[in-house]
This record gives sequence, C-alpha cells and structure tokens, in this order.
Amino acid sequence: MEVDGFISTLDPHGSQLLYSTYYGMDGWDSLLQVNMDENRKVAITGIVNSGGFETVNPFQTDFDGAVDIVVIIWDEEIKLVSYLGGHMYDHPFEQVLSNGKLYLVGESSSSMFPVSADGYQRGMHGEADGII
Repeated sequence: MEVDGFISTLDPHGSQLLYSTYYGMDGWDSLLQVNMDENRKVAITGIVNSGGFETVNPFQTDFDGAVDIVVIIWDEEIKLVSYLGGHMYDHPFEQVLSNGKLYLVGESSSSMFPVSADGYQRGMHGEADGII
C-alpha cells in the first residue's frame, strides 16, 4: 500500500487553507511531528521508505534503509530536506526546535545509523536502540 504525508497551513482562525501539499513518493511516506520555534521556523519529521526525494542542504542525501527518518525545516522557504538513517528501520518519536537547533529522539534498528564522533554510545547494543 502506498501512503503519502501532507503539510497544510491554515489561517489563525482555521477558516482558510493558506498552503497545502502532499509529501511522498512510491512507498509508505508519513510525516509525524511538527514544531515551531520562537522565530517561526518550522521543523517536520517523519518516516519514509521511498528513495528519490529531492534533498535541500542535506546532511544525508540518499535513502539508506528499509525506513529512514526525513527532516524538513522551513521558515519563509524550505531550508533543509534530509534523510537520516541507516540500513534498517529508523523512527522519530519526538522533536523540539529551539533557537534554530532541532533535537530529535527516536529508535533505530540500524547498526549503521549515523553517529557523531562524540556520541554518548557509538555502537548499537540491542535489536533496536534509542537515538538522540
């Protein structure tokens, strides 16, 4: 089954649709969280199992697994569209956008999930581990 996510913006009264678009390719692509910081910058995260999304200023350009996280940031225009994930299943659970930084927590069953050099835990220890 194919599923696409969507992004919609309503006016402050909820009476007018200001912007709306689908976000998806040929697989199960779902947007799950949205957050706005004090400067009205918006972050959206979700899961995709489709490759081929156009990325914008990405830290990961290519779809790498069965399910990857997608990260979208925009204010007046799209600033970032990036994959985040390894070769298996990666899922975001919660996110906070503050002072222009996005903090994301979730779960990964990918032993090749991208981990920073100063990461608290640099390798996977279970069938699925939490990610920050």
